[in-house]
Amino acid sequence: MDGYFINTHGALSIVYQLQGNYAASVEAHAKMVEIAGDQEGARFVRESFAAGGWQGFLREMTRNSRAPEVRPLVKAAMYAELGEKDKALEALNRMYEERRAGLLGIKVDPRFDKLRSDPRFQDLLRRVGLS
Repeated sequence: MDGYFINTHGALSIVYQLQGNYAASVEAHAKMVEIAGDQEGARFVRESFAAGGWQGFLREMTRNSRAPEVRPLVKAAMYAELGEKDKALEALNRMYEERRAGLLGIKVDPRFDKLRSDPRFQDLLRRVGLS
């Protein structure tokens, strides 16, 4: 109903990612950054995908200091998608230590499927109270 409701674009980005529609996922992410008032960041998001596809987008968003800021949970999910388990778990553990919101869904969030077999992830679930 409100095309400028930022949370909708964040949710759409995740849904499109899970469907494998990476172009739509990146566009929804870019729209979210635009709504937040960061035109240059939105351009960065689009250009990183245009230059390197999905993997290039993820690498640029997690490594490039010019990338627009992403929430810690989103960054952890990006690391997981890249196969960088140590960085993903480090980000999730930092969230836990800082008592940041967002960890309650990690037990069922498919973006973290690649971490499920890792004992460190299981330990985090236990500490959060999700085991």
